[in-house]
Amino acid sequence: MHFEAIRVFKYIPYITETDVAAEVSNSDPAEAWAGIESDLKFAYENLPVSWTEVGRATKYAAAAVLAKVYIFQKKWNDAKPLLDVIITSGKFDLMPNFEDNFMIAKRNNIESIFEIQYSIFDGSSGNANAGYGQYAVNGMISIDGMISCCGGYQPSQTLVNSFQVDPVTGLPFLDKDTLANFKHDMGIQSTTLFVQDTVTPVDPRLDYTVGRRGVPFLDAGIMRGRSWIREQDYGGPYVNRKYQFKKSDIGINSNTRVGNRSEC
Repeated sequence: MHFEAIRVFKYIPYITETDVAAEVSNSDPAEAWAGIESDLKFAYENLPVSWTEVGRATKYAAAAVLAKVYIFQKKWNDAKPLLDVIITSGKFDLMPNFEDNFMIAKRNNIESIFEIQYSIFDGSSGNANAGYGQYAVNGMISIDGMISCCGGYQPSQTLVNSFQVDPVTGLPFLDKDTLANFKHDMGIQSTTLFVQDTVTPVDPRLDYTVGRRGVPFLDAGIMRGRSWIREQDYGGPYVNRKYQFKKSDIGINSNTRVGNRSEC
């Protein structure tokens, strides 16, 4: 949580088990980063390489998060050895399809290093254990009556732009600021004709990350733009795809429908 906080706010209170005061002052960012690193180093040195129970953090989970902490600070030489440990462990591999990592039916797969576990149909009130925090990030208000919430965490135009690739090498552009905005349907009604850009070379992972108009969206059909978005004028023309369950998951891998809502 400290890592999540410092990425957003920079100046955060680094709270340890010995802090008993009602309020803790903000720490110097360097001290907070050092505390985060120290905590993860301890985890890396003391956690086992595996558990019999799914979902518990392992030595490799600690290594992955610590490497990510180093990368955010551009400590490349500290991050690489940890990533090498994970890659050469023989315990992980890429899934056949990029999208497998975000499908409920493919959870805890061989590409997953650490995965938070949720549950459904466990008797809790309102599916409280099903990950409401993730549910709330869905960027659409209605997909054929499938979902009607919540319009948060919509992909930005900058994110979509970053999926453009060099037409010769197929590699991404490192200077994102020079990229023109990828074609979008901002401000265009779903009933008005819109022709999506199918010419500009993009990383194929774009449409497994972002829902954009005119492109198939999971098993819900063609994404129809504005009518699928809670408030396009506020949140933009794109919707989050990774955190959205399939229509075919309803009642199997997601809660049964409550009114016009389906809950994860």
